[in-house]
Amino acid sequence: MSKRLAIMALGVFAAAPLAMGGENNFFRDKERGWYWYEDPLPVKPVEKPKEEPIPPKAPAPTAKEQPNLFSAEWLRKNLDRLRDDAIDNPDDKDKVAAYMYAQRVLMDKAQRFASAASVMAKTDPLLDETTRVPLDTAAAAAFHRGIEANKGEAIKLLAKKGGILFFFDSSCSFCMTQTRALRWLEKESGFTVLNISIDGKPIEGMARYVKDTGQAAALRLKMTPTTIYAVPPDKYYIISQGYHSADTLLDKIMTVAVTEKLLPEHMIEIQRGYERGVLTAGDMRDPALTSRDDTKEWVRALQERLGNRY
Repeated sequence: MSKRLAIMALGVFAAAPLAMGGENNFFRDKERGWYWYEDPLPVKPVEKPKEEPIPPKAPAPTAKEQPNLFSAEWLRKNLDRLRDDAIDNPDDKDKVAAYMYAQRVLMDKAQRFASAASVMAKTDPLLDETTRVPLDTAAAAAFHRGIEANKGEAIKLLAKKGGILFFFDSSCSFCMTQTRALRWLEKESGFTVLNISIDGKPIEGMARYVKDTGQAAALRLKMTPTTIYAVPPDKYYIISQGYHSADTLLDKIMTVAVTEKLLPEHMIEIQRGYERGVLTAGDMRDPALTSRDDTKEWVRALQERLGNRY
């Protein structure tokens, strides 16, 4: 009996590793005793997916405010459409009538505006163009005579202030013709003319001339004849390259004189008679004027500026 028990015991102990194998084997962890207990590992809670916030609904688009019927904006937006409808549907009397009457409204509004603008221009001196440049026959004639008289005085002053350098080539056909215009300027306007020959030879019949010694190159002249208005000691203004009549040369000299301010201020103002009462580019950039937002304010500011231009 004892042997059987011994064999059974041996069989149990021999089979124990197979029956109770694994990390929790009592016999492997026998030092813990019979009454050990381990808390189970904490179970990690499953996180619920975050819900995306629902974006607020965009407000429903409001109907765009329509311009008033027959206003300038309404006509600008609708007249072409009404015309196209009438062209595409000429048998539709309603569509043709709609366009024709809309056009009639536009023409009537334009006529009323033109009448109001005409009254304003005639009653406000700063808007009346005849205040700047007279249109009446007698007044216009006097205006032009004043400019021409001033021009004559200015030409005499310029003839004393400077002279004309005439660069020519003896083989240039236009140079011969140009000499005749310059002789007239010498005789009638008092300009002194210095003839300068590029090739060192005179034009037939020319009594006085000098040879070019580098002046043409210094002035970067490219062609003959060339006329230059020279003001001592060191101012040179190219008046023309190629042939020009005496009157055209005088006009060009006057243009240079006014632009370069070679004349007294009162003479320049008369020659700029057509610019009388005109706002300058500086006026349009002046913050004292351009910072006005109220209609009445900038109209008043413009009136002040225009008043100073007369």
